[in-house]
Amino acid sequence: MISRCFLHGGPALEASWSHRTLKKAMALVGNAVALRVSCLTASLAAPSGTQCRSSHQRSIGMIDRPRMMSAWHRFAQGWLALVCFLCFQILSAQSQERPDSERQSPAAAPPTSPTSSTKANEFEKFVAPLLGRRCTSCHAGEELKGKLDLSTREKLLVGGESGPALVPGQVEQSLIWQRVSADEMPPKHPLSADEKAVLKMWIEAGAVWSGGPLDPLAISSEHRAGRDWWSLKPIIRPTMPDVPPAGFAREVGPTRQPLDAFVRETLVTRGLKPASEADGRTLIRRVSFDLLGLPPSPEEVDAFVSDLAPDAFERLVDRLLASPHYGERWARHWLDVVRFGESNGFERDLPRPNAWHYRNWVIDALNRDLPYDEFVRWQLAGDVIAPGDVEAMKAVGFLVAGAHDTVVPVVDRMRAMMRQDELEDTVGTVSQTFLGLTVNCARCHDHKFDPISTREYYQIAAALAGVDHGEKEFVAPEVTQRLNAMKLQIDSLARQLREQETPIREAVLAERMRARDTASKGQNEDPSTPVPLPATEAAVPKPGRGEQGKTAPTPLAAWDFAAKNLKDQLGTMHAKLHGSAKLDEGGLLVDGTTGYASTAPLGRDLLEKTLEVRVRLKSLDQRGGGAISLQTTGGHQFDAIVFGENEPRRWMAGSEGFVRTLPFAGTDEGQADKEFVVFAQVYRADGTITGYRNGQTYGKPIRKEAALKYEAGKSQIVFGLRHGTEVGGNRMLNGLIASARLYDKALTAEEVAVAAGSANTFVTEAEILAKLSPEDRETRASRQAELGDEQLKHANLSKSGPVKLYTAIATQPPPMKVHQRGSVTSLGDEVAPAGLASIQGLDPSFGLKPDAIESHRRVALANWITHANNPLFARVMANRVWHYHFGAGLVETPSDLGFNSGRPSHPELLEWLAGELRGGEGEKGRGRDKAARDTPRLPFSPSPLPSFSIKRFHRLLVASATYRQSSTFNAAAAKVDAGNRLLWRMTPHRLEAESVRDAMLSVAGELNDELGGKGYSDVNSYFFKGTQFYDPIDPIGFPNQQRTIYRMSARGGRSPFLDTFDCPDPSSTTPKRSSTVTPLQALSLMNHSFVLRMADQFAGRLKLEAGDAVETQVHAAYRQLYGRTPDRDEVLLSVDFVKRRGLPAFCRAMWNSSEFLFVD
Repeated sequence: MISRCFLHGGPALEASWSHRTLKKAMALVGNAVALRVSCLTASLAAPSGTQCRSSHQRSIGMIDRPRMMSAWHRFAQGWLALVCFLCFQILSAQSQERPDSERQSPAAAPPTSPTSSTKANEFEKFVAPLLGRRCTSCHAGEELKGKLDLSTREKLLVGGESGPALVPGQVEQSLIWQRVSADEMPPKHPLSADEKAVLKMWIEAGAVWSGGPLDPLAISSEHRAGRDWWSLKPIIRPTMPDVPPAGFAREVGPTRQPLDAFVRETLVTRGLKPASEADGRTLIRRVSFDLLGLPPSPEEVDAFVSDLAPDAFERLVDRLLASPHYGERWARHWLDVVRFGESNGFERDLPRPNAWHYRNWVIDALNRDLPYDEFVRWQLAGDVIAPGDVEAMKAVGFLVAGAHDTVVPVVDRMRAMMRQDELEDTVGTVSQTFLGLTVNCARCHDHKFDPISTREYYQIAAALAGVDHGEKEFVAPEVTQRLNAMKLQIDSLARQLREQETPIREAVLAERMRARDTASKGQNEDPSTPVPLPATEAAVPKPGRGEQGKTAPTPLAAWDFAAKNLKDQLGTMHAKLHGSAKLDEGGLLVDGTTGYASTAPLGRDLLEKTLEVRVRLKSLDQRGGGAISLQTTGGHQFDAIVFGENEPRRWMAGSEGFVRTLPFAGTDEGQADKEFVVFAQVYRADGTITGYRNGQTYGKPIRKEAALKYEAGKSQIVFGLRHGTEVGGNRMLNGLIASARLYDKALTAEEVAVAAGSANTFVTEAEILAKLSPEDRETRASRQAELGDEQLKHANLSKSGPVKLYTAIATQPPPMKVHQRGSVTSLGDEVAPAGLASIQGLDPSFGLKPDAIESHRRVALANWITHANNPLFARVMANRVWHYHFGAGLVETPSDLGFNSGRPSHPELLEWLAGELRGGEGEKGRGRDKAARDTPRLPFSPSPLPSFSIKRFHRLLVASATYRQSSTFNAAAAKVDAGNRLLWRMTPHRLEAESVRDAMLSVAGELNDELGGKGYSDVNSYFFKGTQFYDPIDPIGFPNQQRTIYRMSARGGRSPFLDTFDCPDPSSTTPKRSSTVTPLQALSLMNHSFVLRMADQFAGRLKLEAGDAVETQVHAAYRQLYGRTPDRDEVLLSVDFVKRRGLPAFCRAMWNSSEFLFVD
């Protein structure tokens, strides 16, 4: 009876015990077995028959066979009783320790045999898991084999094509039992005897069903993953394995990092030993290519090999991680995964000349060690997290990194289908990259292998449905910094000039006031009547104070035509004369026929503004001439001060077709033909325009449409012409313009009055110079010249204009509906943006409605993906980084941790690594409170904990003894583990295509290590008959010798050299590159034009550094390429080859060697 219970209970015991409990049990059993064996050996072995072969092994010889068999029979009986007793003791103790919820989990273990008194509540414990694992993959859901549905008791009773499947209480009459007992179902892997017993006893007991319909996605089976799949469970930090006993330490090697203990434990259980540690030269070459993608220099190799300090390798790793080349190397891996390309793909394949900003953002983010969760949030919703931030616009380039069909169909159905295809690609990239799940496979039907429904696919699609491809403009941060620095210098010089002229200005104004008072008394005139100035005094005011001591506003641009000067006194908008216009006594003379003046382009954008002009008219009967006008280049849009156009003898605001203007309804002008009049117009953003004559409000403010924004570089000022460049008609003004000003804001009424004032508030440059000493005049002239230079530089840099970048354009999408079977014409229910219900411990709800704002959708998705309770997020990235360091992930499919990935080679190690990546916490989270987790930090801000530090994670991996193993082959280990999945050595790997090219440039001394920028192009691109073509070329010149990551990566622009070394196609995601060895690679390394050119350069470098001695050149070549010196045979062969074939041919032969192309 004990034996029967033990045998039936064995599987349940083994599955229900925790790993550590099982180890304790096995230790007890092992001790018992060892005790019994030692006793048996002692009783059976005659002293003369025992031969001692080692301290651990003994053999038994010259023993009587009957006596031996009798002894073994007694041993077996005692051993079985002892094992049964221990197992039941441990099971009983553990059962008391475990909570009820865990003991009763239906998915915890294969079902044990229930007794004949099986009750309804035992259905969920025994029968439901059995049906879920072995039956529902074919007999539940949408596609039913034999039309048989096993999801409910009622459907079982109805049956399928062969009739009712279940007759409760009658086993032999139940069709399901007939097929199962005959091993017909399941067809490939019939039920075991224990499983058959469970089913039979359930039917005999009346087939009691409880708990509702079976959920086919609840339990994993041999055909698909359920919600109990290993990668969907919370991360539980495993207990560290025990350190191997002292007697085995020499065999399993040292542990430098905790991860080594997990690897060593697995090796010990399989009877394997790790390889010894690699030598220093191998280690520095390995880690240099891993972290930088570049070979170490001979000097770096020598320094590391000679550094005997215990932490020498750790310091080397820190130095490499601090290098800016680290970001270039690891950005290449990331761009493979997100299928980044610089053309649209499809049949037109138009280039994306501004897509490179995303590539550079990734490089910069990795170099700054931006925490991985923030790195992801910024790529999904950076434009929402930091609106207007240039870095955020670059980051969301991730969402549009893939192919994009620009051929828009005419038929609505085809357009909708094309949009859904593109959305599927985006959903697939997001889910595979960050979750390791192929959510896109559920577009047309529930996922065939993973617990993802079609409805859930459209929930995630709803969060991304507002993303579209496009371009935005921005001013580069470095340009902004330079402009700001120039502005500070300009302001400083202008302040010095004002400080110099202020006392002179005040003295001149005081003299004028005294003269005016004297004139008023002598002529008995009304003091309020302005005294006309001579032409030289009708100048543009410098910033100063008016009559009442109020500060006058500073213009953006100012012109003093009365001083016979066309220059902008404050900037670079210098004027130029046209037609009959000329500078005369008193100002700019325009005759109403062909004369006008125009300025250089505007230096900044203007929305709100103020125009001011001091003018005397030739006649008050003229109609429609413009005194001053701000217009777009060409004059198609303009805002102007116009006289007499709509209403005779009245001032008005002019615009193209009067779209923004109405008459002011002011009084008739009666003095402007006799004296200078100051007229100003103030433009506010809402479209309100107010006119002022001599500082007083003119008529009534008007408002028709919002103000027009004038763009820098595309707008200018004209004088004497209403708009445009064509002369004649009523556009021309007839009069004398003494001065004019343009302000970059809407002045207040008080500011307008102060600016207009009376003529006595203005002081000319000539008057200032007359009051200065010769030395001060020289200083002033020098400052004015420097100010002019700085203003010109500022204007020229401003003309460079904004930079365009290819990025995600967000639009508000309509509510998403389930597309039944993926059809755009068969729409089902609306769905709200949400996540996946199968991820344990993570609420799938975003708390949004189907018509939620687009920005809310993406932020919610980003926060859900990066949430501390999402176990997939950390597992996927931990496995992905491991894959790049060790050549294969703990799960072999880096972007798929679902059913098709299988299970990890080291499950507990992956759990431990995931916990380390997210901050060293287990299922408790990352050590941040919820508010800190859910609120995205600004870019590149330091984490409060080293959570999701990728650089820290690199250090953890490469500092391990597992990473530092040699690649020495072990035939015996290969028989046990041919693929090195258990990591008994370091697997050699071939350099990627980019590293081959970069290494050749580096050793040849031709690598352009400039960081960032647009990069280089190795294709001749042209458009022909509706398609963009990319013919490969080999560009020559130092700018084209940047690292390969900066290559313009067009989807149709392949590189024959790089493709030979398995450079992936950016049209699809490549989480795992192919690595082949083909004859074409050897041919390329001998004959490609790039190789020939680099071989010549490398040979030249060797001659320059090593001199003319061939043997010295050979030594230098070996050190550059392999980091070592050649042995004597290598020297003899190499010298002979160089003498016969030449040094460049020798360089090409060296590049073709496995020692160069492979990293040990």
